[in-house]
Amino acid sequence: MKKHIVILFLLLGAQLGYAQTQVTLLDKPAFYLSAEGILLSQIQKSIGKDHGKTNHIYLAGGFINVRPIDYKLGTVIRFSKQGSAADIDLLRHSRNAKLYYHTYFAASNGQTMPAPVNEPLKLWLQDQKTSTAYLRVNDVFNVDILDYQTDTLVKRYSIKRIRVFPSIHFNAIVGKKGKNIPVSENKQLAVASSDKIEVRAANNDLRYQPLDYTLTNLKTGKQERFLGRRTIQLPKLTANTDYELRCNFDIQPESTLSYHIQVKAKWYQLPLVYGLAVGLLILFMAIAVIWRLKGEVKRSQKKQKEIEQSILRLQSQLNPHFTFNALSSIQGLMNTNRIAEANDYLQDFSSLLRKTLSKGQQIFNTLDQELEMMQTYIRLEALRYNFTWEIQLSLSCNASIIEIPTLLLQPLIENAIKHGIASLGSKGLLLISCHTNDQDDSLCISISDNGQWTNANSHIGYGLQLTYDRISAINKLHQEKKIVLNFEKQQGTVAIFTFQNWINQ
Repeated sequence: MKKHIVILFLLLGAQLGYAQTQVTLLDKPAFYLSAEGILLSQIQKSIGKDHGKTNHIYLAGGFINVRPIDYKLGTVIRFSKQGSAADIDLLRHSRNAKLYYHTYFAASNGQTMPAPVNEPLKLWLQDQKTSTAYLRVNDVFNVDILDYQTDTLVKRYSIKRIRVFPSIHFNAIVGKKGKNIPVSENKQLAVASSDKIEVRAANNDLRYQPLDYTLTNLKTGKQERFLGRRTIQLPKLTANTDYELRCNFDIQPESTLSYHIQVKAKWYQLPLVYGLAVGLLILFMAIAVIWRLKGEVKRSQKKQKEIEQSILRLQSQLNPHFTFNALSSIQGLMNTNRIAEANDYLQDFSSLLRKTLSKGQQIFNTLDQELEMMQTYIRLEALRYNFTWEIQLSLSCNASIIEIPTLLLQPLIENAIKHGIASLGSKGLLLISCHTNDQDDSLCISISDNGQWTNANSHIGYGLQLTYDRISAINKLHQEKKIVLNFEKQQGTVAIFTFQNWINQ
């Protein structure tokens, strides 16, 4: 019975976590202990064990206050427990038998040192001097009560601060109910990203002590802290991410418990599913792009074919016109009884006709072959009208590589001869000049005569109209290139073809 009396008073005063607790020395006056986080379960474990003159008191907090008390003779302490009353009578003690107390540290490193307030060494209990101390984990603060006359130990109270870790439970909240989440021995648990996770501290000796929580995203390093709470609800956790939850009591921050939380993903949040979804999306987009490109290519090819057919039709319309003009020239020679010249003309014309027919299905012809055909044509016309002509080709023109539309020059040459110099005879002059411009990669071909014919733009003939139509169609066929036809009226007429972006395309 005597061994239990000290514990009963501790139980009475420690329920509030931080309280003033009366410790009795049975028939001797004892002291008050003010401390935070008295561990009743640990004290109860020591009940029944024979410690002789030593009683053990266990704490979680660091600060303590020890104040001795002196009861008057015959004092009775009453308290109630579970509805039944119990009385404890303090035995009489004569003030003539003086007692004093002695406080000192028994540090965790094994060294013993006196408490700083323990002067003078012998303090009467009734003097009510207070000893204050701060204990680190595993430090021991001893309160010895001794007989003043003999300095013999009457009772020792060993107050020890021990390491304590919070005991917490993880629950997945579904509706208004919670389902316990199992935790492995190495403090690991797995949760779903869609779960609402509640963390609740267990009800133990420190049920009134607040906790500090720190949640760390191990992927990003971002931290969230929850201070001074026993129960928290974790924020929404990211799938396929690991977290660390650290928790400790406010009164013992040096004792931290760490949990490793692995957040599992739903099947549709798995990396493989994400990869398949992204892959399918990319595949769908690629198919859509390819399908669209194929459609555009087909439309472009169809459009290009239509333009080419249009160009060839225009070109085919030009051949009969050219042939008719040539036959008219031969007829003129025969009518003037120039039979020999007519035969020469007819021979050259047949050669020219074969060349034009062979090139009839080609939209483009090299510049040297085109100029060769125009030389034959001009030579035939010169036999008829007796004018002077010349073709100038600059050294920068690579005529065997550069291509121009087939028979594009012929209608302009024909107009220069027919409208400009046909009536001048030997005084007529026809000049064809070809040169390039390296600055804008353009080719320029000019057809000039010294005749006095009217403005070509105001009297557009059939051949010239076909030329304009062909230029428009070719510009649509090659949008990066462009052909421009201009006329200048000076001491004669100059038709200028400018082939823009033509040389290096």
